Amino acid sequence: MKGLECKPRTDGGRAMLGKRVATTSIFCETASHGGATVLPVEDEPLKFVGRPGDLLFFQYDPQPDRALHAACPVMDGQKSTFTQWHRLGVSVEKPWDTFEAVGRQHSPYGSSRWQGLRFGDKVPWDSVEL
Repeated sequence: MKGLECKPRTDGGRAMLGKRVATTSIFCETASHGGATVLPVEDEPLKFVGRPGDLLFFQYDPQPDRALHAACPVMDGQKSTFTQWHRLGVSVEKPWDTFEAVGRQHSPYGSSRWQGLRFGDKVPWDSVEL
């Protein structure tokens, strides 16, 4: 979307259970002008202009300050990515939202925690209409 950008930020920190330790982004659609992903660390800055199908991986530990990243504004065209955050200690038995409250938002109508299937749950295919 034209004008869309992501200001510089870090998503992770020191390696602690449930915290983000790395990011993988797959570029689905890329802008015809703008939209680069940048890691503006002082001694080794990186500007990555992805193409559809490209994959970008970066980790936060052992130097979380080196994971500062941003997305430049999209000047023309569209940009979309599929992003996976990797978290330390997360498993089927201990899903990520047991470690932090981001998955639990206040709702005057009760719990807004994800009630759907989780990784490893069996899909009841006999109840799915095609």
